[in-house]
Amino acid sequence: MVNATRIQSLLLSLVLIAQLSLLLQSCNTTKKNQKLRVDATVEQYKSEAEILLQLVSEARRSPSLRSEYIRSIAYESEKLMQMGLSIAEKYIEKNRDCAEYIKAALALPEQIASLSLHEVEVGYLADQRLKALPGSSLPECQRAKNLLVQPAAVLVLSGLESTSTSDFDRMSDEINEVIAHSKSITM
Repeated sequence: MVNATRIQSLLLSLVLIAQLSLLLQSCNTTKKNQKLRVDATVEQYKSEAEILLQLVSEARRSPSLRSEYIRSIAYESEKLMQMGLSIAEKYIEKNRDCAEYIKAALALPEQIASLSLHEVEVGYLADQRLKALPGSSLPECQRAKNLLVQPAAVLVLSGLESTSTSDFDRMSDEINEVIAHSKSITM
């Protein structure tokens, strides 16, 4: 007799594979150089981040499908980064103290293809490029900026030649952080 938990696990895997298939189809229909532009709410952002977290978890558990999951992770992290960009732009309108700091981070999506993980981590996550700007010491400005920057780190991690277990752990950490940040952003 098959265990009910095992059946649930198999069903969940089938659902995730179906979602992955649909996601891959949408990735294939998007032109390679076309800019993904998304208008997003914080709630939509949080939902997308949770989907991305699921993809990372599945990629870690499914070595045979890892390359497919990596493509989906790259697509979803790009989408989440663009959603973060949209939210950050709206956030500036209501929080002028953050304007200069967040505007400097808004350049990241245009530069992401040419940046290494180290440059994203040091320049944007650790604020080396941004720390002298007004708003850099305000936690609410940092949280809004991170809605853009942390998915960028996941995007770069997904593009590494060989993605290790520690890379998946790092992706999960980044995504969990933005989920937490999204809960504290008010528009």
